[in-house]
Amino acid sequence: ETIYWPQREAGLILSAPVDAATDSPKTVNENVPLVRPTSIAVDWISKLVFYVANGSEIGVISMNGTMQMVLISDDADGVVSVAVEPELGYMAWAVAGTSPRIEKAYMNGANRELVVPLGVVQSPTAVTFDRQSKRIFFCDASIDMIMGVPVFPGAAPENRFVVQGVDIHPFSLAAFGASVYFADHRLRGVWEWPTQTSSANRIFRTDREPTSVAYYDSQRVTTANACAENRGGCAQMCLAVPGSRRCGCTASSVDACRPT
Repeated sequence: ETIYWPQREAGLILSAPVDAATDSPKTVNENVPLVRPTSIAVDWISKLVFYVANGSEIGVISMNGTMQMVLISDDADGVVSVAVEPELGYMAWAVAGTSPRIEKAYMNGANRELVVPLGVVQSPTAVTFDRQSKRIFFCDASIDMIMGVPVFPGAAPENRFVVQGVDIHPFSLAAFGASVYFADHRLRGVWEWPTQTSSANRIFRTDREPTSVAYYDSQRVTTANACAENRGGCAQMCLAVPGSRRCGCTASSVDACRPT
């Protein structure tokens, strides 16, 4: 029951207990310098934190800060958000810049696949998974749009969700149950949009521009995958992939631990 967040200018990923106010959060990457981390996603099963740094790098670091590796570093086009679905073994990310798009891959960075191409999005700001409906959701603040795209095996191709042309300006979002929750700059609050309805409900109001929203599901923390027991037999990091796992190694110990 811990919350994690990036502190961009300081180059830090921080954490603190959800139910305890503290002025001294823990630094996850105390020994691993990062350049402008802007987005994170937590794999609660393998105890890993995935992050976006320097607008071009997607990496992963252990919650205790002792292991870190870069998964994707060849995308200089402006990665702005990352999400993970550890039960199914997938990660997804949003790219802004000159070729805006949504991509997904296995959680070890392999098997990259374009989910939403150039032309559908203009400047995506956030991406998230909804395991229940087997969709990836993303928002685009430049065209005031929220979209859910079915991408997992067994998902109905017609099961798309699109909100556009209404008075919203979503900057961040989370999908839970039968609703999408989003932080809205223009409306100054956090809103819930049930996917079976045509309108949103405000659940929190602020005088500032909220930049992020997340949810906590106590039932999901008990779920498992191939990495759940003893790091899946891996010497260092265990990275979930669909139906299995891959072992990962830090840059300083590749000779002692080869990815499998």
